[in-house]
Amino acid sequence: MITGKRIVSRANSDTDYISVADAKTHLRVTSSADDAYISTLISMSLDMASHYVGYEVRESIVRYGFEELVGQPATINPLNGTPILIGNYIRVPSRVIDVEEVYYVSSDNALTVFTDWIDEPEPLSNFGIDIYLNSLPSDLTDAETKYVVEVTEGFGTNDFDASLKMACMLMIAQYYDNRQNIIVGANVTEMPKNSEFLLDKHKISTFA
Repeated sequence: MITGKRIVSRANSDTDYISVADAKTHLRVTSSADDAYISTLISMSLDMASHYVGYEVRESIVRYGFEELVGQPATINPLNGTPILIGNYIRVPSRVIDVEEVYYVSSDNALTVFTDWIDEPEPLSNFGIDIYLNSLPSDLTDAETKYVVEVTEGFGTNDFDASLKMACMLMIAQYYDNRQNIIVGANVTEMPKNSEFLLDKHKISTFA
């Protein structure tokens, strides 16, 4: 089970993915009066896209905390009473570009680099990676977070495709035109093939 997630750093600025000029073209805005506001909406749209697909769409270094390995806790061999490990791997539900580091939390709550592991893509999903531990740490903490995996995830500026960009543009337009939590005096209909439709192919849905 994932116990937490923290963004360590991002590789690019938000406007490297969607420029203010491109957003203004989509909005049909020619004045520069709202440039700062539109820049804020660009960041907001990238945050919303990340929330929807389940990982950072901007290329980022992210740390995931885990309580246990997949398949744990172990069962007990009824013949001799020794534990039988059902699993020895961690699943990271993300569009992982690279695994940077694997840590365990020691009994004195120190974050300790762990080197005896290999990784491979999760075979039944477009996104996700399995990290296999060849051995197990001998002095794990009793705290909830026992393992930490640091990965680079998301999309580089060259991989940020048209469907991602257009989904963000639609959200930018929605919030540019509607600046309060309620809509008064208007009939509202959801557009078919909207931003969620465009983001669905990037969403983690089969990873388990």
